[in-house]
Amino acid sequence: MDLIKIKEILDRASIHYSENLVIIKKQDNPEVYKIESGKNNLVFKIFSDRSQSLAAEKFYDFAGKNGISVSKLILMKETWILIAWLDGELVKNLDKSHQYESGIKVGEELHKMHKILMSGFGWPIDAKNFISKYSDFNFNFFINKINDFIRDGCDPYLRDEMNKIFGNESLREILSFKGPVLLHGDLASTNIIVDKKGKCWFFDPGEIISGDPMMDLGYSQTSQNSFEFRKGVWEGYVSEKKLSSEEEIRFKKWKLLLQCYIAYRAMFLNGKRAAEHVSFAEELIKNF
Repeated sequence: MDLIKIKEILDRASIHYSENLVIIKKQDNPEVYKIESGKNNLVFKIFSDRSQSLAAEKFYDFAGKNGISVSKLILMKETWILIAWLDGELVKNLDKSHQYESGIKVGEELHKMHKILMSGFGWPIDAKNFISKYSDFNFNFFINKINDFIRDGCDPYLRDEMNKIFGNESLREILSFKGPVLLHGDLASTNIIVDKKGKCWFFDPGEIISGDPMMDLGYSQTSQNSFEFRKGVWEGYVSEKKLSSEEEIRFKKWKLLLQCYIAYRAMFLNGKRAAEHVSFAEELIKNF
């Protein structure tokens, strides 16, 4: 999308910007733009379909209204969204000690987020309703993603071990969770910004923004995050209250499923860390 097109969108949305408007296309995500306009810097993100933009809108709306530290939602239209730019540093770019310290804050804030009750599972389909009323939807979403990667050429060797672990008994345990809460859905250190005062801010949620809180916690403990950040998030999350035995079981299975998903995604994309992600998944399977 070029500068003229984005200016047209801003004009239609009555978003004021200065004449020296600068739009920076992020190299790591071709659908994300930083719009520099004096003090009113914005993030403009384009989604592949409306369900993704609606999920992002609802995440920022629900989280912001409930006191969770997220970027301010400016506007959402069809398949794009405008949010306020956050000045700060990605947690991923901090040194190890600061990743740990930030992780604690993220874990505490995540625990607060998981007290926000939702009306369904998955992503919203309109202002009030979610795509599913049943907790197996989120589980099957990732299983189907893994099967898609395998169908498109990924080595299926992890699948047999996964099938042994994620049988009917596992599904019954996942189904035992009935009270969906607000989720981030992609809890990685690349999606957390630390400002100058050390406050941590969530941004760029995943497709699934409602469901079992153990999904979010499990995602945070995968190999996409550093050991220091994982340790901090865990300690911050359980500082108020330890997990129950049922939560621990669901957490371990969500962590394993999401690690396998990350491993398959990395293999499919020929990612630089694919071998590391696969090794981490193998270790979890071995020790399960």
